[in-house]
Amino acid sequence: MSGQHTPGPWTSAVMKDGPTPCGHRVCSKDGLQVAHCNLYQDGITTLAETEANAVLIAAAPEFEEEAIGVLRHFDRDNIPVNQEERPSGAGIRVFMTYRGADRLRALIEKVRGPA
Repeated sequence: MSGQHTPGPWTSAVMKDGPTPCGHRVCSKDGLQVAHCNLYQDGITTLAETEANAVLIAAAPEFEEEAIGVLRHFDRDNIPVNQEERPSGAGIRVFMTYRGADRLRALIEKVRGPA
């Protein structure tokens, strides 16, 4: 993939054909349509399914940002992958395997394209 995606946040909303819902659309913060999930009359797709698809697509920029943030956290704080972090007094444990970090990096590359 080349280029950048449309900046987030994205939102989803019902599309209508007159008064009748016909699916859901995903729009950028500027109101530009990023994607649409159609309701097909063959009964294969339901309105609930088009909504679920649109909500998932709308969350994509936030997912990407959080995934990158997780990896940056480990890099920034020099926490070795496959180690635990125990913030003072909090008792919180953060753990990521090498395989998990590699899968996360691969997913980010799949979304963004090769660096």
